[in-house]
Amino acid sequence: MSFKFKIVLILSAPFLLFAQEHQVGFLPKINLNTKLGNTFTINNKIESRFTSRFQLLDLNALLSKSVRFNQKISLGYLYRLANSHNQQRFIQQFTIKNKKSRLTLTHRFVTDQTFRLNFTQGVYRLRYRISGQIPFSGNTLNHNEFYLKFSPEYLFIYDSKNIFHEFRTIWAVGRTVSKLNKLEFLIDNRIRTIENTNITSWFQIAWYRLIRR
Repeated sequence: MSFKFKIVLILSAPFLLFAQEHQVGFLPKINLNTKLGNTFTINNKIESRFTSRFQLLDLNALLSKSVRFNQKISLGYLYRLANSHNQQRFIQQFTIKNKKSRLTLTHRFVTDQTFRLNFTQGVYRLRYRISGQIPFSGNTLNHNEFYLKFSPEYLFIYDSKNIFHEFRTIWAVGRTVSKLNKLEFLIDNRIRTIENTNITSWFQIAWYRLIRR
């Protein structure tokens, strides 16, 4: 499968579900974002994964510091409870956020390292995601309004045996329930290439809560 065909395939993500057989699952998520003054934030996330049965539960904490008005650096830790074995992940992240008229664009650059609890079987990833968010009406997102989000992402993945790639797209419709709460309904499509191409689609309901300190 050529690189150009993979890009076309991932951009046509909403239609993959009806185009061919692939794995489908459910990803509920709770995201708590705590602001510590004007400089630091702590993001705590709980996310689980289900197909025909429970697969895993992720507990994630990310500490971020504003370095400019639209830029942040972050360090995080993830603990994964899975059926086969538990894992831990160390995360380094840099984000840039810009608003152009109605469109809010966010660039996210991430490196992370995943291990078993005894620090064996490491998996190393480089990730880049660009997210676009636009309100259904008006130039700014106000209370009780709907918005649309689209997020393509590329992952370069390395472990002791393979080097492979993953392409993702997230299509989401969200609503600002209040000044401190958002609710999103998402389709997260993923294409992973090793020897064969593996396609998965995850349906997700995500609740975002902002906590001010």
